[in-house]
Amino acid sequence: MQNPRYMHIAPLFVALFLFGGCSHPAKKVLEVQNPPVSAQQRVDSGCAYFYFLRGSQAEYNQHFDEALNAYQKVVTCDPTASYIYEKIPILFIKMGKIDEAEKWLQTFIASHPDQTTQRLLLAEIKIHNGDLPEATRLYEEAMKQTPNNQSLVLRLALLYGQQNEYKKAEGILTAYLQKNEQSYQANLALARIYAQGGNYGEAAEKYESALNLNWSRDLVMEMAEFFNNIKNFDRALSLYRSILVMDKKDEAAHLGVIQTLVSMDLEKQAIAELAELRTISKDPDNLDLIESQIYLSRGKTAPAEKILLAILKKRPSTQAEYLLALVYINQKKPDAALLALKRIGPSSSEYDSGVLLQIQILQEEKRLNEALQLLETIIAGKATRKPVYFALLSSLYQEVPDTQRSLNALREGIGLYPDNAQLYFELGLLQENTGDHQQAMASMEKALQLQPDNPEALNFIGYSWADENRNLDQALAYIKRAAAQKPDNGFIRDSLGWVYYRLGDYTRSVVELEKAVSLEPGDPHIADHLGDAYSAAGQKDKAFETYTRAMGLFTEENDKVMVQEKINALKTHQ
Repeated sequence: MQNPRYMHIAPLFVALFLFGGCSHPAKKVLEVQNPPVSAQQRVDSGCAYFYFLRGSQAEYNQHFDEALNAYQKVVTCDPTASYIYEKIPILFIKMGKIDEAEKWLQTFIASHPDQTTQRLLLAEIKIHNGDLPEATRLYEEAMKQTPNNQSLVLRLALLYGQQNEYKKAEGILTAYLQKNEQSYQANLALARIYAQGGNYGEAAEKYESALNLNWSRDLVMEMAEFFNNIKNFDRALSLYRSILVMDKKDEAAHLGVIQTLVSMDLEKQAIAELAELRTISKDPDNLDLIESQIYLSRGKTAPAEKILLAILKKRPSTQAEYLLALVYINQKKPDAALLALKRIGPSSSEYDSGVLLQIQILQEEKRLNEALQLLETIIAGKATRKPVYFALLSSLYQEVPDTQRSLNALREGIGLYPDNAQLYFELGLLQENTGDHQQAMASMEKALQLQPDNPEALNFIGYSWADENRNLDQALAYIKRAAAQKPDNGFIRDSLGWVYYRLGDYTRSVVELEKAVSLEPGDPHIADHLGDAYSAAGQKDKAFETYTRAMGLFTEENDKVMVQEKINALKTHQ
């Protein structure tokens, strides 16, 4: 059936197609059918529809440049064609022109502040680029227009949660639930936010509310994992068993019961549950692997070894080989472990873990040359090389030490994988350690260009700027983004406190540096920074105490002398 909106245009479309443009006679007919508009905003619906169809067809065929050109002509024909304003930025995104889409949306929103759809699309681009604070601001603006929109509430709460602003997330979800207490999605979202923030009692309550509103197997499995994590094993067991009441053949629920029993040190019951699962399992060999893991986790290597050797006698199994290597490591048999790991081929999902475990064994056995030879062989093969191996090879050469080979390994990796942010990050660290700070900053900026939300690169650049007392506003923005991703990282907290110190905000500096010291109590540089912040904030006694602790932590004589001078200065001004 034809869309009534366009029925009167069909003959006109044929005429436009034949004449290849928007003819004046056709436009005259439309003037009678459409409401009057200003001379500056003259609407030609036929022309707009013609180019809309052309653009839609081009987009369908993935001819995005042609589609974009057609859609832009729609706007020329009909400036009021609001439906097209959603098409253009999405086309930019499909074309990979994210920056153009962002600029277009910013311009559009500035002149159309009431358009929620485009604001939310811009927010998603900001999220993609790692700019969560700006994305949050855009969602907050959208919320002002539609404060009771559940989708916006949930998305904004998620954004707050990702930045560890749990109180804000809790606030908007709680406010929403006061008006919509039967909302399953909001109860579940609040449970997850409480869990993220460490409010486990409140999380448990909201999980139960969500479950009462809408029982589902997926929710029960999530809740069981949550209760296992907070060591409420009885509730976890009851949840897994509630699934088994509904479906006795649910293997995942059976495995959940087994895992929980192991966590409760109920080994015999776990083995009995495993035996019951064998009667219904479609993959009994996998259960043998699980049984060996149970014994291995209990430190019972003999029965684990017996099961694994029996598996390997029946069929090849890289999983069994890997577990057998762990058994041999526990039994202090490094050569046997290495032999098992060498039988894991490159096509196996255990290959990377097996290589890393081999390197670990060789390092512990002080067989560094063998570790280097292994990695050199791996990166020489196109089928086996990966970026991580170049970074690992570089770190091994640093142990030798051979700085030049260490640098060469990373540069070779970057040559093969120019879009790998981690390799640039590792190169930046190495350059910093060798005293080439300028090149280190360039490598870190490249890492950040490839991975805008890399917290370590953000922290490195932000701290460097703060230490050099420049670009302080941008340094603060960078370090805040890093801290949002890793709130419990003491070194990032130290950076945040230090940039506040440089900005002269000594109150906030003290707060952040106290957190940093609590997270990294053995780091002398963080303690020294906190002493500086206490001193600047006028808390002389705390500064004296903290400097004294820092001096005890430092091992280099130059550092001790520096801190002693600060202590002497405090005594002089008392």
